Amino acid sequence: INHGPETIACFIMEPMIGASGGFLMKENVLPEIQKICKKYGIITILDEVISGFYRLGSPFAFQLYNVQPDIIVLSKQLTNGYFPLAVCIFSKKLNFNDIRYGFTTSAHPVGCAIATEVLNTLETEIFSQHLNKNIEMLSKLLADLYSKKYIYKIQQQGMFAALHFSQSKDTLIPLEEKNYGGDVATQARSKGLIVRGNPKSLILAPGFYMDQSHYDFCKSVLEEIL
Repeated sequence: INHGPETIACFIMEPMIGASGGFLMKENVLPEIQKICKKYGIITILDEVISGFYRLGSPFAFQLYNVQPDIIVLSKQLTNGYFPLAVCIFSKKLNFNDIRYGFTTSAHPVGCAIATEVLNTLETEIFSQHLNKNIEMLSKLLADLYSKKYIYKIQQQGMFAALHFSQSKDTLIPLEEKNYGGDVATQARSKGLIVRGNPKSLILAPGFYMDQSHYDFCKSVLEEIL
């Protein structure tokens, strides 16, 4: 009752839900949200810290879902994890020329140098070939794991995947264990494999330059634990 378009400055969201369980958006969700925001003049901000720079297969998630955000927040793959660096990108329609800002580590030369090399690498044909090959290997791994007990559904987009757990293959019924995915992740780490676990899911985000031996290792560890 007390809130309407006039009290909302912006709408911020991840184009895919990473830390909270690994859920991918349906194709119409982001376009419909942006349509509402444009209607009422609400700024759309996409957090592409996880999804940016080919994690979902396309350069950015907003391209995948065919939307045009006003602001994009980026990090992580920008420096391939070698150095902390984050950026905010503003559309031309937002006039921020009068805003004065500054941070102690802004435009750190080491971070910028690493980011430049990463961006140059992402534009090469060799990277594109590696990416496509890795997406195929990840898809094969997921297909092999789907037969395992408690896996209700598997979602994959590019180099991001989530295994969702259930008591039944046909119906989403929460497991009695409080943190099944977390327990799987803990056991995997003890065997040398780092994955992210949630109470109801397991998230896989492989490196872009893995080879078949790495995927074979992942398969053997996860099959044993599951």
